[in-house]
Amino acid sequence: MFSKRTKHLLDLATDISLVSAYEAKTISYIPRFFANISLPARRVIGNEYIRRNGRYTLNLLSPSDIGLPYGSYPRQLIVHLTTKAKMTGCSEIYLGGSQTQFLSSLGIQSSGGKNGTLKAFRNQTKRLLASTILWSESTDISWNQESMRIAKEVSMTWEPVDPSKWQAYLKLDHAFYTDILSSAIPIDRRVIDACSHYPMAMDIYCWLTHRYFKMPQSRLITWEQLANQFGNIYTRRSHFKGRFIIALERVSLLYQTAKFSTNRKGLILYPSPPHVSPKAVDKPSG
Repeated sequence: MFSKRTKHLLDLATDISLVSAYEAKTISYIPRFFANISLPARRVIGNEYIRRNGRYTLNLLSPSDIGLPYGSYPRQLIVHLTTKAKMTGCSEIYLGGSQTQFLSSLGIQSSGGKNGTLKAFRNQTKRLLASTILWSESTDISWNQESMRIAKEVSMTWEPVDPSKWQAYLKLDHAFYTDILSSAIPIDRRVIDACSHYPMAMDIYCWLTHRYFKMPQSRLITWEQLANQFGNIYTRRSHFKGRFIIALERVSLLYQTAKFSTNRKGLILYPSPPHVSPKAVDKPSG
């Protein structure tokens, strides 16, 4: 007998396999850097975070009195902002009529109190929007770097005297906004929601659907390469490998057309379709 949570996941997996993201109106978008490099999964000491994926490097910098973003909330917020900008073609984004409404649009259940989602989300939002992203590509003959922030301007009143007058909007950083318009990658929001408590699973899903786009032949990614990209909370590679495989199995249940295998050397990817059909990219859902 399956638990209620497991049954829900299996039902969702069946729904995703039968109904496309376009038909379900769940097409969302992620920025290019988010498909190549993972954000911190847990709290990181210090104010600089570095991840590498082949020729790509992500440097995430945050003011020391605020700290680096981590966990699921920054990931969900990035998906939301990228999707809004891509679908509306506007860099100014209104964040809803109330905090509860805004969290609901991200698939987060609103709760107050010391350990509630509202306090944690505010904290992670501030961390993400205060951070600077340095995104570089380096080869033997070239080096390119982009510097960007998520938002250029932010205005949020977390606790207005009249809750019905809650106001929050932000204006995306120009570099981030133009990168979204030119290079945003389509994904299925249902998978993000199903992995909302599993940051590594979110990262693997986004990476896989991007990696499979125009991948003509199989490719081995070693455990060392995977650890450099995803293993920001594990000091021992054996621990990372086990957790990665668990997260990968969750993703494969939801992304059933992804073909891969694992061995002692690493992860072997076989040519597979991206999760959201390229034909649906020009017909975003509302």
